[in-house]
Amino acid sequence: MAEQSRPFRKDDEMFSYGRRPQPFIWGHRGVPSEAVENTVASFARARAYALDGVEFDVQFSRDGVPFVFHDDLLTRLAGIEKAAIDLSWSELAQLVLRDPDRPHLPAAHLSTLEEVLQTMPADLMMNLELKANPGMTQVQLELVWELLQGYQLTRRTVVSSFYHEFLVKMARIGEAANLAALWVQVPSESALREIMPITPIMHIPWQVSRADTVPYLHGLGCEVGVWGITSVEDLQQCYAQAVDAIFIDDPTWLHALPRGSRQYQSRNEGQS
Repeated sequence: MAEQSRPFRKDDEMFSYGRRPQPFIWGHRGVPSEAVENTVASFARARAYALDGVEFDVQFSRDGVPFVFHDDLLTRLAGIEKAAIDLSWSELAQLVLRDPDRPHLPAAHLSTLEEVLQTMPADLMMNLELKANPGMTQVQLELVWELLQGYQLTRRTVVSSFYHEFLVKMARIGEAANLAALWVQVPSESALREIMPITPIMHIPWQVSRADTVPYLHGLGCEVGVWGITSVEDLQQCYAQAVDAIFIDDPTWLHALPRGSRQYQSRNEGQS
């Protein structure tokens, strides 16, 4: 990894899970159990469950437009065997998205990053994951940061990626950028030493986490978020292990937690 350009500053201007008494709850691609993932409708549903924020994925179209979509291929949601980045934005905008695992959900359309930023509910944090197919350029990363700045959303946004070189570049582009490193395995101490000058926030798959994983990472100064939660039992174990953040696909699971562990009352309940 290239040499980092800033020491991590843990001050009041930087986002931190550690300032919260309860785990931070991210809606993974919004609320995909109730609206097609990574769409404006899916993000809007997060407010009904009082989620803390939503996670979404950003790619670039063939003609350089940042848009929100997870998969490399359009096959699963659009029924087209093409790579999403091989189409222009005008072509992508015409696609109709349907979730094959949830055929009852209304069809949806792709949105540009700018459209998502314009419509994001004001009380939600954002976790913007940079995809890497085939790899974002410096100019593209600068465009992402300029959009966040233009909508005054830099403090409400955490930029994450499996490709840590993107985080290094983003740290240079935006000195105040909130960053998080994604991993497919529990990182070693040597790997952590490389990325910790950039950010202490580590997101790992729940499936690779053991009983000693969170204490191990906490002991090294990390804040730990987990993704890949597949059941209420997983969620309960996350709370038991004192993880700092949880990425969840179905927020109705939150109601299975013990009373008093967290308030999940709808923001609309109790209002006249």
